[in-house]
Amino acid sequence: MAEIVKKLPKSRELVSRSWSAYKSNWRVFWKYLWLLTLGSVAATILLSIEQLAIVGFLLAIGVAIYGVWVSIVLTRISYQTMENNKLNEKMALDNAWGRFWPVVGVGIVTGLVTFAGFMAFIVPGIVVGLMYFAAKYGVIIDNQKVHEAIYKSVELTRGRKMNLFWTLLWAYVIVGLIGLVMVIVLILIASAIQPAIGVSEYFVTQVPLSIAEMLFLPWALGIATGVYLALKKA
Repeated sequence: MAEIVKKLPKSRELVSRSWSAYKSNWRVFWKYLWLLTLGSVAATILLSIEQLAIVGFLLAIGVAIYGVWVSIVLTRISYQTMENNKLNEKMALDNAWGRFWPVVGVGIVTGLVTFAGFMAFIVPGIVVGLMYFAAKYGVIIDNQKVHEAIYKSVELTRGRKMNLFWTLLWAYVIVGLIGLVMVIVLILIASAIQPAIGVSEYFVTQVPLSIAEMLFLPWALGIATGVYLALKKA
């Protein structure tokens, strides 16, 4: 019988567990991330060159579509590592493209409602965002339909939004501060090579951000899927 979880794990525990899972399985994560990273960096460079901006825009669209598929696969892999540290790539890949439109759909629905909440006032937007936190993971991990995932997310987060808020906030503050240091270092490197390759200031900021985002994605996913796992056990 599954352990009953009354409260979510501590932020430090989630950060530590997610990092350990990332370190142990980084080859699997980067098996899917390397092409996305190259595509993202290439699109950013092309967009920074006026004559090639259209090519960069088209590449960016392709990268975005591929990125949704990668996020589905990596979310499943991350969930497996956080649940029992046992990977099953075949299961992670199963019907991943079939989940594409449900993921887009749940993102649009929850995003619009959350945005409306923020337009009304900041607090309602935060509450709605927390209420729908689990919806995307229900679609990806448990193959739920969009309306089913949204309903289930509301149930999973009922009475636990404050706990969820602080858990996610502190976990991502820790990861974010480490990520900020890396971004600063990468920006300094990009600034040093910018004159030699003749690209715009856009390159100096966006390429480091793209690289850092990919490097930290598995870590952030581990935190989110760890929270989703804990919510389901409650």
